[in-house]
Amino acid sequence: MNPGSIPDWHVKEQRNLFMILGDPAKDIYVRLTESCMMTPIKSTSGIRYYASTKFVSCQLCPEARCPMREAPYNAALLNGKYRSAMK
Repeated sequence: MNPGSIPDWHVKEQRNLFMILGDPAKDIYVRLTESCMMTPIKSTSGIRYYASTKFVSCQLCPEARCPMREAPYNAALLNGKYRSAMK
């Protein structure tokens, strides 16, 4: 799961991940832009965890035109499982 993949985890949260990592620019040559995108452009960040069912962050993202989409959007999954857990 990565910042920007769901409405409740905005891409600006990249800043927090970068603070946890220290200085990724020095250690792995990845930088964060003003708009919170990473360079080099194919870089990714996020949190990995074990799940007993297959999960792809794309299932929670309504952006239909995403060229990197790996799974269809699932509004029921987002609203039923994740939003209810945040209340």
